[in-house]
Amino acid sequence: MVILAIFANFIVIRRARHYLIEVNFYSKLSAAYDIGGKNGLERELAKIKAKAAGKQEAFLTTEFEQKLPNIKDPEAFIDQALDRDKKAIRFLQNLRTYAFILILTILILRIWLDFKLRRRKV
Repeated sequence: MVILAIFANFIVIRRARHYLIEVNFYSKLSAAYDIGGKNGLERELAKIKAKAAGKQEAFLTTEFEQKLPNIKDPEAFIDQALDRDKKAIRFLQNLRTYAFILILTILILRIWLDFKLRRRKV
């Protein structure tokens, strides 16, 4: 049970990291769009692309640059992506909390049943 909990925690942390990178990326784009409009957005994309910290950020930049000409309202698109990723992070946090509570409940139930069964044998 402990190994399963550690494995589940590892997966949750990896997914949360993925979403946090996206939140950081879209937050930068949101600030750039608020300040400079579409030109500010393109400058920020070029800046992010030049100093991309990891593969995922470089991939997000390339993907967003390809989508940008087809996006009618970049601000709404960015806000929608931010909300989606923030909700996913909250979901993972809640999932992790509920898993921890479930493990504690199973552990307490198991101890209680072991104690009850031992009293009957004696």
